[in-house]
Amino acid sequence: MERRLLTIRETGRILSLSERKTWGLVYSGDLPCIRMGRSVRVDRNDLEAFIDAKKCHGREKPKPVQTCQRERLPVSGHGESFEKFWKAYPKKTGKAEARRIWKRLKPSRDLSKIIMEAIRKQKQSEQWQAEQGRFIPKPSRWLSEERWNDELPKKLDCIEQFMQATGWQDPTPEEAVKDILAAGMTPEKQRAYDAAHGIVRNYR
Repeated sequence: MERRLLTIRETGRILSLSERKTWGLVYSGDLPCIRMGRSVRVDRNDLEAFIDAKKCHGREKPKPVQTCQRERLPVSGHGESFEKFWKAYPKKTGKAEARRIWKRLKPSRDLSKIIMEAIRKQKQSEQWQAEQGRFIPKPSRWLSEERWNDELPKKLDCIEQFMQATGWQDPTPEEAVKDILAAGMTPEKQRAYDAAHGIVRNYR
């Protein structure tokens, strides 16, 4: 029994086309495809319909392929949506590679909104803000790994952050800790202040 789903290479062999030209048919929307994560497959039935539609006699023009296509942004729309992504993404490296991956993904309008919202949230995360954005992945890698699906760690409030960073277990009321934070007292400054004034706290 023949397999129903074909790889791009197998599809190209049947069409007697190079793998690059076969990808071109998929990217243009002429040849429908099925996306499963990062894998792309072509339904044998769609391939047969594509071949039948291309049959012509004499000077007769080939008929367009009648298939059910998912909603896609127009080519110009993909360019505009990529520029919005690039403007929002904080690390500006490898634009050409990021654009290539964006074109390969062909994100729908809904997915584009999800991506933009994920960038907004991740820009506020501690990981992306640490060391002047040192740990922000390259945009091409972020797209290829579908990092918009990442789950962000729970953000501690300022009191929990201060207590966790200093290891401070002093039974001082939270209001006092809030006053310290409001005055711009960091954990390092707090330790230095305690040492200078001979204050001993119950650090872990």
